[in-house]
Amino acid sequence: VAAPPPPRSDGCVASLGALDFESRNPAEGPRHMVQPPASRQTLVCCRTTKGPLSVVVRPRWAPIGAKRFLDLVKAGYWSSRVPLFRCLKDFLCQFGIAGDPSIGKRWRRGLVDDPSWLPYGPKHWHNDAGVPRFAKGYLAYWRERKSSATSVRTAPRRRGRGVAAPP
Repeated sequence: VAAPPPPRSDGCVASLGALDFESRNPAEGPRHMVQPPASRQTLVCCRTTKGPLSVVVRPRWAPIGAKRFLDLVKAGYWSSRVPLFRCLKDFLCQFGIAGDPSIGKRWRRGLVDDPSWLPYGPKHWHNDAGVPRFAKGYLAYWRERKSSATSVRTAPRRRGRGVAAPP
């Protein structure tokens, strides 16, 4: 078996092949409470002032959110110095409001929620094995209708609903 490629010079994951088997082939288990739908994958590198953020987008998991995220990437939205804010230790960090208001204004149309493939309701905050509904690293759009506000989960979520586009 060939060794995975080294990280890019900017620190991002070099290719999907550089991810471990579990990251490339998610399955029900310690990270996912149910079997995720099979999906093609797109790797995106976001450079931040604190280092690179590599995102694996899986459109079948959240088609509307994935399309919006990739459209924002192609339009250069994330290059407008998008701040990270309301970062709560062991919970989440929000981002997504364009640093350039003229760019943000073009993307103020809201999103309809993606259909969820995860079980819904308080009894599904975690499964019998204790696996949380939304794991560390999941991306989610807020129901905010006038922005592209997004959050990344910094620890497993034990409660609540939400719309997720897991990485």
